[in-house]
Amino acid sequence: MLYSPMRIGGLASGMDIDQIVSDLMRAERIKVDKLYQQKQVMEWQKADYRDINLKLRSLYNTSFDMKLTSSYLKYKAIGTMNDGTSFDKYYYE
Repeated sequence: MLYSPMRIGGLASGMDIDQIVSDLMRAERIKVDKLYQQKQVMEWQKADYRDINLKLRSLYNTSFDMKLTSSYLKYKAIGTMNDGTSFDKYYYE
């Protein structure tokens, strides 16, 4: 028997083979679509985690740089308290 690329779609058997195959493929496609959705959610989570890690690293670097900075502005209170003592007594450098 020779292979014929021309199909007779269920005319002889009375079944719509194309519709049956299409329905079976739709059922399999649902599984694949669910996996693609999970993949997309995971990629969004990965991007969010990356953003959070970058912000935390920036906070860490900023706080570490502040710890190393020795050129903070120093203020000195000038004046007297209600009892007449000077503020200078309470100021330590």
